[in-house]
Amino acid sequence: MIKIFYILFICLFVIFYIIACVSPVASPIGENRNGTYNGTQPTLQKRWLTINIGNGGFTLGYENTNAGTTSDTFNIDATNISGIDPYYSFQNTKGAGTLKFISSNKVIVTFRKLVPDYYVIGETTCRR
Repeated sequence: MIKIFYILFICLFVIFYIIACVSPVASPIGENRNGTYNGTQPTLQKRWLTINIGNGGFTLGYENTNAGTTSDTFNIDATNISGIDPYYSFQNTKGAGTLKFISSNKVIVTFRKLVPDYYVIGETTCRR
């Protein structure tokens, strides 16, 4: 019985060790991430919530209030970025956002436009 627990413990230790070694938090990207990042950010539709009450119940739904999804390019100059899984905040004339670096050449951009209720999220693999 003790031998089974010992083997189970060793197997769990090996599994957790492998997971810890390949996780992005445990494995920092040793490359300097300063540079200009280019990509395309989709502009999501603006929506508003509708509530219909009738027959003793209610329904919830969203209605579009503008045209379909469009896209906008972004060009972000990022400096002084280092560490493990860093975030970089930026602001420009269109709004503000963050960059989340998920590899040496890939960044997820979360952007909040100054116009209310417009959110955009983009991803780029372009770097120069």
